[in-house]
Amino acid sequence: MSYLRMKSLLACILALGLSFYAWGSFAQNIVARSQLRRTVDPSPRVAFGTVLMKIDANGKETFQVNVKGVGQDNLGQFLFLEPSYTTNVAPALDLAPLNRINFKHGNWSRTLVGVGQAPADFLPFFDSLADVGGNEITVALPHIPDVTTIFTNINAGVTNISEGVTNVVGNTTNIINGIVEPNPGQVGEVLAVLWAPTYGLNAKPSTLSYHRRGTLAAVGDGSPNARGTVKIRFDGSTGRSVLDVRAVNLTRGQEYTVFVANTTNQDTTVMIPVDKMTQKNLGSTARFFRDTQFADPLPQIGDPQPQQARDVGDLSGHAIEIRDAFDFVHLAGVIP
Repeated sequence: MSYLRMKSLLACILALGLSFYAWGSFAQNIVARSQLRRTVDPSPRVAFGTVLMKIDANGKETFQVNVKGVGQDNLGQFLFLEPSYTTNVAPALDLAPLNRINFKHGNWSRTLVGVGQAPADFLPFFDSLADVGGNEITVALPHIPDVTTIFTNINAGVTNISEGVTNVVGNTTNIINGIVEPNPGQVGEVLAVLWAPTYGLNAKPSTLSYHRRGTLAAVGDGSPNARGTVKIRFDGSTGRSVLDVRAVNLTRGQEYTVFVANTTNQDTTVMIPVDKMTQKNLGSTARFFRDTQFADPLPQIGDPQPQQARDVGDLSGHAIEIRDAFDFVHLAGVIP
C-alpha cells in the first residue's frame, strides 16, 4: 500500500473515531435531583423526600417523586411556575397523584415517563424536562375545612404542623382548576406539606457542589468573648443544602435565635427571625443546623415577598445575627 493511500485511510479512521466520540459525548444522561423540604418554618422533622428529573441517552425522560413519613391519605403533587414555595399563585400543573407504597412507614412514590418528550402531564407547558428547571414542585393534601393536622406519622403519632392557615400567609394554596363544581365538604384548595425546587438538568451535577465557611464576631457587651462560625454546603449530585451555625462563649442562661437578612441590599435590609438555636441547659454553646436531606426548610429571603431559599447558596452575602430573647445582638457576620 502506498504512503498516500495509507495516510488517507488513517485520516478516515481518525475522522470516524472522532464522530463516534462526539456522538457519545452528546448522547449521555443528564439529570437533576432536589430534596423536599417543609413548607412551615419552624416545624418538626417528620416527612422527607426527593425529586428526580432525568433524560437518558436514548431520549427517555423520567420524572420521579419519593416521599417518606406521611401517614395521611390522598397525597398529590403540583408544579408551580415559581422559583420557590408560594401561596399567592395557583399551580400550573396538577400532576398524577402519588401512590402509597408502604402504609406502615408512610412511603409514597410516583414515576412519570415520556419518550422523546416530557411525560404527558407536563406537555401543556413543557415539551421536555430540560425546560422545567427554575420552578418548584409541591406535595400536598386536599384541604378540608377546620382540619389543622396535616401529617400523621404512623410510628410517632399525630404531629400538628400548622393551624389557622390562609391562602396568603399560611401553607394553603388555591387551585383554580381543581374542582369544576363545588361539592359539600370540598374546596378548591390544597394543604401544601412539602416542596422542592427543580434544578436544570446537567451531565455532571457534582460540579455544582461547593463548601464555604465564614466567621461571626462579637457585637457590643452582650457576650464580649463570644465567637462563631457559619458553614454552608451544597451537593449538586443530590440537591442537598446544609446550613450550620455554631457559637461559643455566649452569656449563659439566655435563649438565642438566628436572624437572617431578607436581602443583600444593606439600605433595605430587614432581619428575619429563623428559629431558636439548640442549647444544653441554656449554656454558653449554641448551634443552629438545617439540612434538606431531613426536609429542613432554609431561611426565608426576598423583598418584598419573603420566600424560602431554593438552596443554601442563595443565602450567600446575607447578613446573619444571633440575638437573645430581648432582641440584643450578640454575634453578627455575613453568610459566605
